[in-house]
Amino acid sequence: MKKMILALGACLLVTTGHSHLHFGVTPKVVHPLPPSFITLRDIPECNPDESFPQTSLLPHFTEAHQIQYSCDFYDKDHVAWVMILFLEEWSKNFPDTYEIVENSLNALTIEWGKNSKNVKHVFDINGVLFENSQVVGLMESDTEIWVMSEPKLSSTSLVHELVHIALAHACGGADPDHEGDIYPCWSETHTKLIKKVNQRALSFGL
Repeated sequence: MKKMILALGACLLVTTGHSHLHFGVTPKVVHPLPPSFITLRDIPECNPDESFPQTSLLPHFTEAHQIQYSCDFYDKDHVAWVMILFLEEWSKNFPDTYEIVENSLNALTIEWGKNSKNVKHVFDINGVLFENSQVVGLMESDTEIWVMSEPKLSSTSLVHELVHIALAHACGGADPDHEGDIYPCWSETHTKLIKKVNQRALSFGL
């Protein structure tokens, strides 16, 4: 088990590049390290020698799970950390619904996929309807999302799908047309939130 205690919203810095360093220390670039969790319950690691798909609990969130087709996608600690970053940004923008959204993530199941899916009647971010489209993320229900894997978590549609889950619980609907005019929940603020969370995740190398 990794040996770093997570403090919400905090990051561990290797060193700093500021000019006030002394004692002959060579200034270096600051690199935040991806977080790990020490948990009271034993959460097994993904086992590459066992058959797939494998389902495992995510730390910090009471009943959240991920379903993996490979142990490479993704470390459970990293997925949970992105979810925490999402909650932090949600609390800044929509504090009145924070508890509802937190509870929705506590019960979430994330299934990771290798390839995109062909889906009928989907909207792009601007609300334009497509009869058929290849998608890289999908809200399957108000407790489950499917996300296509990418080399980095911040490049996946994970955070996008978390917004759909949050709106389903906090706004009464997942708002499939995003910033379109048919459904009322999704706004430009939600789109900016996705970018912000992914930028923060990328700063951790995720």
